[in-house]
Amino acid sequence: RLPDVLDKVVQAVCKIVPCAAVGIFGRIEDDMFATIRIADGVAEQATEALMREMILHYEHEATEKVNISTLQFNVERAEGKRLPSTVTKWGDDDLILLPLRGQDEIMGVLAVGQHPLERMDADHNAFLQSLADQASLILHRLHSAAIAQRAQLTAVLDALGTGIVVLTADRKIVTANQVARRMLAELNPAGEHQALEMLKVWDLVERAKENAPQPIAMDINIAGRYYEVTVSQWTLEASHGNRFAVSIRDVTKERLSQQQLIETGRLAALGELASGIAHEINNPLTAVVGFAELWLDREELDDQLRADLAKIYQAGMRARDIVHRLLIFARGVQEEKAHDVIDIPAVVDQALDLIAAQFRSAGIKLVRDYQRDLPVIVASQSLLQQVLLNLVQNAKDAIEMSGKGSQVIVRVQRADKEYIRIVVEDDGPGIPEEVRDKIYNPFFTTKPPGKGTGLGLSITYKHVQDMGGQIRFSTQEGVGTRFEVLIPIMSPEILPEVESEEEPQTPKAPFPARLLVVDDEPAILSLVQQGLTAYGYEVTTISDPREVIPCLTEHQFDVILLDLRMPHINGRELYEKIKKQFPEQAERVVFLTGDILGDAAREGQIAGRPTILKPLGAAELAQFLSQWLTEISQTPSSQSNAGGTQVN
Repeated sequence: RLPDVLDKVVQAVCKIVPCAAVGIFGRIEDDMFATIRIADGVAEQATEALMREMILHYEHEATEKVNISTLQFNVERAEGKRLPSTVTKWGDDDLILLPLRGQDEIMGVLAVGQHPLERMDADHNAFLQSLADQASLILHRLHSAAIAQRAQLTAVLDALGTGIVVLTADRKIVTANQVARRMLAELNPAGEHQALEMLKVWDLVERAKENAPQPIAMDINIAGRYYEVTVSQWTLEASHGNRFAVSIRDVTKERLSQQQLIETGRLAALGELASGIAHEINNPLTAVVGFAELWLDREELDDQLRADLAKIYQAGMRARDIVHRLLIFARGVQEEKAHDVIDIPAVVDQALDLIAAQFRSAGIKLVRDYQRDLPVIVASQSLLQQVLLNLVQNAKDAIEMSGKGSQVIVRVQRADKEYIRIVVEDDGPGIPEEVRDKIYNPFFTTKPPGKGTGLGLSITYKHVQDMGGQIRFSTQEGVGTRFEVLIPIMSPEILPEVESEEEPQTPKAPFPARLLVVDDEPAILSLVQQGLTAYGYEVTTISDPREVIPCLTEHQFDVILLDLRMPHINGRELYEKIKKQFPEQAERVVFLTGDILGDAAREGQIAGRPTILKPLGAAELAQFLSQWLTEISQTPSSQSNAGGTQVN
């Protein structure tokens, strides 16, 4: 240890050389130590002068300043040495200063204040020089060992994936490994101290001073990257003051993985929840769509009522598509692409008509600007409308909640020979910079609780990708936001062939078929009874599934429609009972379900029976039953082939 070496040198001088005071200063790397022994009679100002001259001599030889605040020193009285008179200052010949050199580098200074009565002779001078040479050699070895130790430590630290920085209490960087230096340079090329400021390191150092020896940690998010910063304090025996070890970990991948796991879990939970409520949503939708369809078939309706019913029907079908796509999104199921030939302005107009009343009541202007003579595209109409409505609704909400802005403009134009461009532009508050990289993340929302789910833009992003398109946005706080959706134009040579118009196949029953409908929803039973009776079916309805077995003991049916989710006994269990007691009637079972992608729908497929998805209208149901009854009446084998079919 440096203090031990210096102390032994001082002791040796005091024993051999007649002197009033002996001092030695040594430096190894950043560790500086000085020790002084004085005889009785050496005044304090003389002691301070000896220290000062020793340091000045070192600074002159080393051509660098010594930071006195980090210097550790020790002053002791030399035993058995008493001066005949008090020494308050040193004359020109009273101080002997010998530099301690290790090869070409100065390592310290040996200082001797001569005795006022006993002067040193040549032998004493030779002894001092010999002792100084030995001390220089020892200091050089200590210095070399310290360098080797530091190199070894640096190699270990550089091998770590964690950035390590060692600081002094006065914010000096003692050392830093390569990982830390690379991180700091990436954070702020202007300087490492500025980068440490960005990481709140100096704040953590101040807190560590108060909470030693407990480490202080903080997570920092800088421009979308996550850093875990920890500061620990410790004291080195051979140096003045404390040291602070700072560890910096770039945990961006870990945080993103954690977020992905959380989002996956939330989506899984959403999928289960959505499957559970899809049945409940689709049952009333079946009634809305079905009864609207029944009324539209009546000839005596006036034009206004017919137009209103058509809107109800269209809204119901749109709600069906939304539920279906939400389930697809939540469960991560790959959806088959639709191939509708679409006139974009007409489809956009239809979607905006659904939300125009909300804009009027909010006092926000909805501007439509469509380029003429646009080519058609091939895409899903409902998908495109949902994308547009999500963007327009978000723009309206931003203006409404902020009180900034007054209009939303929807433009449809040709971008180039490959794409149609749909622009939704508002003059609202804009998107804050700190959240712009998160807007497509599932469940992320800037809206207050109850005002948004955080799924709108993530679903929109996925829908645009599914259509082979692109979505991008530009925004400026206080000015507004512009979303741009590019939808590919289908080239003429690959447009779907338009089938020649044929007379639509009549959905009438192919023969006087008897139909049993089992569902716990009275509205659905009423709809099916009214609708299918008109198509030539003899319909029997049962709302309690426990009554089915007794009914089958007395009656036979050509078709048995079973809802898969019912109280008391579900459709799959009821089917198994029918199969056991009435195997021929079991071959006539068709399942109904509103649980589009859930366990109930899978149960129907596992049972090997056709499964019809709610909501659906009477005509759609009659169309399926007509085809299915025709098939099973023609070929017995087709009964088993019909199993597992899903109809939507």
